[in-house]
Amino acid sequence: LTVNQGAVEIYGTVKNITLADGCPIKVWAVGDEATFNTALAKGAKTIQLKNDISAWDTVCLISHDLAVNGKGYTITGSATRLFRITTENTDVKFNDINLVNTSTSEDARCISFDNTSSNSSLYVENCSLTDPEGKAIFATPASNLLIDIKDSEISAWAAINITANNSTINVTNSVLKGRNPKQVVSPAVTYGTIVFDGNNNLGGYASNNCLNIYNSTIYAIEPNENIQAWLALQNGAQNNIIKLDEATRCLNGNDESINTRIIIDNSYDVKSVIWIGGAFVYPGYEASIGSKYYVTLAEALAAVQAGETVQILKSGEYTLEKLTGANYTLEAVAEGVVLKHTP
Repeated sequence: LTVNQGAVEIYGTVKNITLADGCPIKVWAVGDEATFNTALAKGAKTIQLKNDISAWDTVCLISHDLAVNGKGYTITGSATRLFRITTENTDVKFNDINLVNTSTSEDARCISFDNTSSNSSLYVENCSLTDPEGKAIFATPASNLLIDIKDSEISAWAAINITANNSTINVTNSVLKGRNPKQVVSPAVTYGTIVFDGNNNLGGYASNNCLNIYNSTIYAIEPNENIQAWLALQNGAQNNIIKLDEATRCLNGNDESINTRIIIDNSYDVKSVIWIGGAFVYPGYEASIGSKYYVTLAEALAAVQAGETVQILKSGEYTLEKLTGANYTLEAVAEGVVLKHTP
């Protein structure tokens, strides 16, 4: 097939294709891994499945904007990563598709970001991702990523695992299931359905991220004595903001059991904030002004501008020295806040 002018949509079988400059492939419908990779290499903007693909045994590298429309079909594979986003400023969309990773490696992933993928976005809508031994969505320490999950179900050891920085993760109308698959050892293996992992590199991994979960359910499943929390902030993950609104946390698949277990590595000062239904569960900062958070109340008072409100997020006694500057408001969000003024 030779295309000299205009865009092309491919729904049949094409062994060879030649494209003139400026002639994009708008849609390519595929039925096997080899044709999928050919379509990707030729720059197809949208790849559409026309049947299930069960022999997916290599890693698919995504290096340009791409939409994958599964049409309800399933890709099943044993590669340690089914898809890797490798370049920066890349938008990738998965819609109406089931991804199943059958690898037995704990390093297995359905979709992952490379370190070189900063400023890229991943949209997952009306999808099912299954990765029993690994992490379904994994973000390596790139920066300014966007992960947007809607109307989907994700099941894995960790449904979402973040080591990226300065990134936003949104989960809406979805189900996240984390199941600890490890054999019982001493001490018990602990992990989370949602994990922020600092990799013992303070400020270099899993820092300054924002996770928003709305109208969704988070399961933490413990088939034995190992521990599965709904959230883990570990190995020095810092300055992360986690907000849940109309979200249910369940233990072992019991919708009536509220799972309050959170793993926080207290060997570091994680300085993270966890909101559930508008209330603070773990305040790692003392104060905030709008959407900016401050480690100490003194830092917030030094930065406040006229007409702004300083919210005190952490219970405790605060001694305020001489107050100067423009008029502002002090609001105690946490209970048990005591203010003392030193003239």
